[in-house]
Amino acid sequence: MKKLIFFVIFLPLFSFSQTFFVEKTDSKKAGVPVKIKVEETINFIIKGKLAELGKEVTNEKNESDYIVKPVLIRKSGYAKSAKGYIAFIKTDSGKEVLRSQVDKGMRILTQGMKNPFVLCFDRIITKQFPGLLPLLRLSKEEELKRSKNEPQEITKENAANELKKLKELLDVGILSQEEYDKKAESLKKILLGN
Repeated sequence: MKKLIFFVIFLPLFSFSQTFFVEKTDSKKAGVPVKIKVEETINFIIKGKLAELGKEVTNEKNESDYIVKPVLIRKSGYAKSAKGYIAFIKTDSGKEVLRSQVDKGMRILTQGMKNPFVLCFDRIITKQFPGLLPLLRLSKEEELKRSKNEPQEITKENAANELKKLKELLDVGILSQEEYDKKAESLKKILLGN
């Protein structure tokens, strides 16, 4: 029990300082090259949001835990918006562990003449990053627990916090209602003492 209390109290202090490397935009699917200035702007926005959310960004790929890769899947054109998503790739395995929802960007008068690619990724970064990054933290905590073979007891307080996080992810649109219901069911049992 002492171990569990120690783990629950001091786990947030370790914060699993994750480091991120921001890769160049993959535009092969869209079939259009991304200009250097546009690439620099996308890169700058991603790094800024990561820093704002308390994440460490490195310029060395091999020093990072995750690679952040913007992927452009459709170029913009007349009455057609650019579409893309951002993938999070585990550096050591090269596997994609998380992906944002596809979003779009199109030039409109209220946003000036910003590049549609920049608008697309800016929307993803602004709206989805705050909900996506905690999912990476959870997976890292789960890895640590598995490596130590510690029991994964959940207190009522932890269950309540986890349920709140799940609700936020549902509200943002990262989780579907079905996924939310499935994950929330076991947490509700813990809260209700069933």
